[in-house]
Amino acid sequence: MPLEISDEILSKLPAMDLLSCRKVCKSLRSAVDQSGNHLNRISFDICNDFVAMDLNGSQIKYTDVSGTAYVTYKGRETKIEEDNFMRAAFNDLASVLKNVKKFVFQNYSKVKQQAITSSINDMLENKCIAVESVVLYNFPHDDILNIISSCQAEVLKDIVLWHRDGVELSERITCLDQWKKARTLHCRFLFCDLVPIEHFFHFEEFSIQIDNLSMPNAIKIRDDLMNKTTFKTCTISTHHNVQSIELARIFQPDYMGDIDYNIKYSNNTGTFEISFKSSLTIRARFVIKKC
Repeated sequence: MPLEISDEILSKLPAMDLLSCRKVCKSLRSAVDQSGNHLNRISFDICNDFVAMDLNGSQIKYTDVSGTAYVTYKGRETKIEEDNFMRAAFNDLASVLKNVKKFVFQNYSKVKQQAITSSINDMLENKCIAVESVVLYNFPHDDILNIISSCQAEVLKDIVLWHRDGVELSERITCLDQWKKARTLHCRFLFCDLVPIEHFFHFEEFSIQIDNLSMPNAIKIRDDLMNKTTFKTCTISTHHNVQSIELARIFQPDYMGDIDYNIKYSNNTGTFEISFKSSLTIRARFVIKKC
């Protein structure tokens, strides 16, 4: 069968059927892997006793029943040859994780962390993922580095990093081309104090959490970040003990208002709205948005 025809047929198959085709024979596996098919969204959730993978809205669940691996799709439970449900799930993920617009990778498991890291390493070995947006939840920093570095730097635009336990983001990530070329970054419960603030200035949009927004860093934001024509907005969550009035005077020297405020600042690139809110959460929020 001509390659063009097989690609056309494969492009019309649902994601689960593509996974099934890969397991028929080596020729079909190669045809699926080499086809230009891509997914809009892959969500891969790791839990203590199951893994759930969502491909464009179609959910596949991998579980273990008395030492036997099963996969459930559209209410139908099927025994699979693979003896480990997590390994089976990662093998299937590796087969579809090639061209995807958004990849959401979430770790809810409180056990088997070493096995999860090993599975990630095996899955990403010699792999380059064409993904525009990646969301990583609750992974160790080395796993984050491994996953981000496996994304095509010319394709990756948006990075979202979450962690439930509030770990530190290492400066090592700033050496990656993927970091340098991405357009947006959003970090939640990842403290960014170890990363010099200027390493965020190439992003068009970013949100970070730091212990203390110092006055020297605020001056860098005013003189460097806000003079970049590509900059749009940033949100910095910090401790309430930040001297918010002194912070406001960096942008408006005669400021005499409250500790919470909305002020304007203009430079050669445009006008900005700057706000400081200390009463929203347990942390204060400093926001700059280009008007």
